[in-house]
Amino acid sequence: MMMKPLFLTIVFVFTFFYCAFCQQADTVLVKSGVGVDNIVLLKTSRSVVHNFKNKKYDLNEGRGIACGIGPSQRNRSAEYKNDTIGLTFYFSTRWVRWPFHTMSKMRLRKITITKNAKTVSGLIIGKSTRKDVVALLGIPSDNGTIEEYKSSGIGFEYNDKGVVSSIEVFVPYVE
Repeated sequence: MMMKPLFLTIVFVFTFFYCAFCQQADTVLVKSGVGVDNIVLLKTSRSVVHNFKNKKYDLNEGRGIACGIGPSQRNRSAEYKNDTIGLTFYFSTRWVRWPFHTMSKMRLRKITITKNAKTVSGLIIGKSTRKDVVALLGIPSDNGTIEEYKSSGIGFEYNDKGVVSSIEVFVPYVE
């Protein structure tokens, strides 16, 4: 008789923690000017991004003006996008100086998040408002479609009601 309530309690606790874990697994932690979760701007490779959260990403490679004939010279940008989890990773080519020559290298420059994200400071997509953002970060340095905090490396886009609809993380730059 005692086994049935104990069994049901164990099943309930397991189900509760399993569901809580599943919900947390899709939420990404946004770090201003750094990246999301274990993805770091300028350092994380395309192969790591391609397998992030074990999801499939659509790859869109951009073409640029080619000054060479090798494949590394032809592909100037790459975008990895997954609409179901709301993540887009933007890579672009930059010239890198090595000890004896210069070469182009693809680097992660920007990440856009449209779903299930929370910043280190507690701002949440779909819940936080423009007032919350301004209270935490101050007046944005750029008021375009996306309000950017350039020195912090983060930007926010809002819906018609003033609620955060997307977060953009980029390499911070000083003016």
